[in-house]
Amino acid sequence: MFEFLEANAVALQQSIKALLAALPGLPAQIATILSSTAPTGSAVWHLMWLAVGCIIALAGYFIARFIDQWGKRQFKNLFNPQPADRAEKIFYLLARAVLQTVVVVVMFAVGALLALLIQRDPISLNTMLMVVAIASVARFGRVIFMNLLAPDTPSHRLLAFDDNTASSLARILIITFGVAYANNLIFRWLGTLGLDETGKIFGAVLTMVFAIVMLCWISISYRREIAVAIRGGETSLTSAPVLILTRFWHVIAVGYFLIAGAVTIVRLLLGMPSAAGLVGAPVLGLLVGIVVYAILLTIVDRVGKRKSADDEPVKGMQRVDTASASMRDLVERLASVAAILVAVGFTLWRWGIDLSADAAAANIFKVAMVLLAGWFGNRAITVWINRKIELEGGIDTAEPGEEGPGHGGVSRIAMLLSLFRKFLSITVLVIVAMIALSELGIDVAPLFASAGIVGLAIGFGAQALVRDIFSGAFFLMDDAFRIGEYIDVGSVKGTVEKISVRSMQLRHHMGALHTIPFGEISHLTNYSRDWVMMKLKLRVTYDTDIDKVRKLIKKLGQDLLQDPEVGDKFMQPLKSQGVYSMEDESALIIRVKFMTKPGDQFQTRKVVYGAVRELFEREGIKIAKHREVVVRVADDEAGSDDAHTLGGAAAIATQNREEPSS
Repeated sequence: MFEFLEANAVALQQSIKALLAALPGLPAQIATILSSTAPTGSAVWHLMWLAVGCIIALAGYFIARFIDQWGKRQFKNLFNPQPADRAEKIFYLLARAVLQTVVVVVMFAVGALLALLIQRDPISLNTMLMVVAIASVARFGRVIFMNLLAPDTPSHRLLAFDDNTASSLARILIITFGVAYANNLIFRWLGTLGLDETGKIFGAVLTMVFAIVMLCWISISYRREIAVAIRGGETSLTSAPVLILTRFWHVIAVGYFLIAGAVTIVRLLLGMPSAAGLVGAPVLGLLVGIVVYAILLTIVDRVGKRKSADDEPVKGMQRVDTASASMRDLVERLASVAAILVAVGFTLWRWGIDLSADAAAANIFKVAMVLLAGWFGNRAITVWINRKIELEGGIDTAEPGEEGPGHGGVSRIAMLLSLFRKFLSITVLVIVAMIALSELGIDVAPLFASAGIVGLAIGFGAQALVRDIFSGAFFLMDDAFRIGEYIDVGSVKGTVEKISVRSMQLRHHMGALHTIPFGEISHLTNYSRDWVMMKLKLRVTYDTDIDKVRKLIKKLGQDLLQDPEVGDKFMQPLKSQGVYSMEDESALIIRVKFMTKPGDQFQTRKVVYGAVRELFEREGIKIAKHREVVVRVADDEAGSDDAHTLGGAAAIATQNREEPSS
């Protein structure tokens, strides 16, 4: 830029001097042109046709307004004062924008037709058409900003603006848009009447300066409000890049407008192609991107809503809703990326940049698209497999500190899907990397050859690793264990917490975490499959009525089935198995049993023990709390000391052998 200015400094200086010298005489030149081109020789003739043009534009406006009111009545069912979702808001605003755009086209067509019917003279016809075009452009600007900011329909507003901000910002944008285009059209009209090149340059520079000043003023005055809209609201959580953008966006915008405006003005003064779209290109690109994003969001919401309605009667699960929300969030991100690409492409087109003409830029663009496709493909695979895993019950493991085996584990499909997800992610990563390197001009064939050689070396040097991988594959094929199940592999036992390609991790219920390679497992016992039979021993005295205990236990088992805490955990009710054993003269051992689901037996056992204790106390059944030791000694006096000694020893032995009640 500095080299360009240095090379053209003299020409630029001369152009500025010529423009400044011609400015004082510009009004007189315009008056002369208007007088010389009028058949009557007076500028009033042009003013008359300007007035006629205003009347024609007003007539076209009223006809278009009538059509607008008719359209509102015909499509009033599209407006819902309380829209149900975002799709309904976007659809209403888009439908209204389309209808109002049609009204603007009708307004211009009616005005142009009336102008042709009134006068065929080229000069007067151009004058009337210029007025009609100014009115139509101003009306179209109103269509754009009234639907973008929705100051008249707060319930359908998509951007996070309050009512005052939306109204004032829409008003100032409409004025800026209308005045800039009106000024541009007026000087073009004067150019058709004979305005010299200096006058045309002045008109273009004046339009550009006005647009730059207004855009910079809007950026600075509404920097906080627009920052909130970028974040999505005052309290919304956003990423660090978005926070940085919202803090400095106005600095970037003002800097761009000033630089782009300066470049455009310099090109105008030097007689080069003006590149008038340089300043407004990002604004127009942003508007185009917003429209594309709104359309894509409407499609996503409509399709997602219909799919949710179809799935709800069948599934009806919160997990499915969560997975669907994740997929929708992914699709919305893709829609935002697509809208950004469209906006950037439109901006580059307005700048006159052709990516196909620059090989380096084209390659960078292709690599970016490949990386984007790889990211989206990987995320889509992850979300899809996560949804399938959630439909299978998830992969949640037991909470730390739970007593004994975990709860049943996940399904076999869910466990295999989790491993398949990792495999697909790595595959997508490798494919994307290879394609990206190929697009950058790097030959990937040697990489494949090197990978084959390295793989062969690893195969010979890592036989234990291969054994572990194949052993794990066969264990998974046999469905020997799943994540969340409690297993015993001989040396250690615990809940399966993680499964990798070559090993698994077992979490002992006391907290220890064991890593076991698959190749070292010789046998495996799974305690978390199908059902668990719990057998409890009860110590009662010898005078207990066994038949009474059997009936009481049977009745208790039926009562426990109705228990709100553990009733649904019984697969078979509590029942008595009768006398299991007799311990000398101290107690009868009665055994009871019940069947429950793996992982529920410990909570159920506590409830059963408590219920049995309360039942025995209520029915007067005695629990043999201590073992008895009977010592017989002689009755003579000589043995009295020995009797005391043996009695004390028996008491000590009894105390040492005392066992807590079951």
